[in-house]
Amino acid sequence: MKKGFFILLFVIALHSNTSWSQANLLNAKVPQEVGMKVVEDQSPIAYGYIDDRDVLWSKTIWEIIDLNERINFPYYYPTINNGLLSNNRKSLFRILYDNIASGEITEIYSTSYFIEGEKLTFEDLTDILVSRSLSPEGISKSNAGEQVTEDDYDTYKIESDKIVQYRIKGTWFFNKRLGELKYRLLGIAPVAPDVSTLSQGPEAMKNALVPLFWIWFPDAREALANNGVFN
Repeated sequence: MKKGFFILLFVIALHSNTSWSQANLLNAKVPQEVGMKVVEDQSPIAYGYIDDRDVLWSKTIWEIIDLNERINFPYYYPTINNGLLSNNRKSLFRILYDNIASGEITEIYSTSYFIEGEKLTFEDLTDILVSRSLSPEGISKSNAGEQVTEDDYDTYKIESDKIVQYRIKGTWFFNKRLGELKYRLLGIAPVAPDVSTLSQGPEAMKNALVPLFWIWFPDAREALANNGVFN
């Protein structure tokens, strides 16, 4: 009895495997495309158009993604981008930063209200992410009237390891035409200690968390779609 049951399971599994073995079966536009290997499209799914008249109700909310929670570790690691741990993995902050630097992401703002006058450039991020101050030796040299060099400065920079949260802004809305309750992510901001507190120790850093900058999320979708996340 048991032997016959296991044979039946094997036949079912084999049949299921055979049924789904044809490549591109569900994506083929014509029968001739069945079995053809296609390159996976990495483009993000396009947003559908939403007419304001179809929005019966909406509510905008701000939320926090805590990187201390284990489920959010894939957004935090790897904190060191040296290519040794992985050639194709980056932290979420590094992905955002690199695409801002390359010009792929341009809609960067100082607040979550995304006002035109608050728009930032990549050069503006230097003041937000980097702090330079004279070292004690440099201060002594300056007070003594000696020439101060670059070696006399201490430089502090916010990297992936300093990011502790992400704040996200999104809107829930009810589309009366489709009869659906939907969510649309609008903005994302990395949160870290204020760069001026990096030299003051962990306690000062813990009490000075700020959103570094806000990215208009629809502008970042293309860049994010082309970067994988470790599962």
